[in-house]
Amino acid sequence: MADTKLYISYNQIHQLIENAVDNFHMGEDFSPDLMIAIGGGGFIPARILRSFLKAKRGHNIPIQAIGLSLYEELPNAGQDGVPEIPGVQVTKT
Repeated sequence: MADTKLYISYNQIHQLIENAVDNFHMGEDFSPDLMIAIGGGGFIPARILRSFLKAKRGHNIPIQAIGLSLYEELPNAGQDGVPEIPGVQVTKT
């Protein structure tokens, strides 16, 4: 079976985020009070984005984290009589 995964380097992610900041003019009119990073892949891009926004705006934006579970079963799944079905139901942790 052929490898169908797309491998992206840290430098490519860094460059894509920098391009997005410039393309969407995030340093000009975009002034959030808070960033929310979603676990499972969102922490690193959020941190990079915050660095670019700080360079343009002069101060850091706090980052809050939310964990989501989609693929694995959680130890406390099924509480409240609703069973978790991996891959179907998103559960906030």
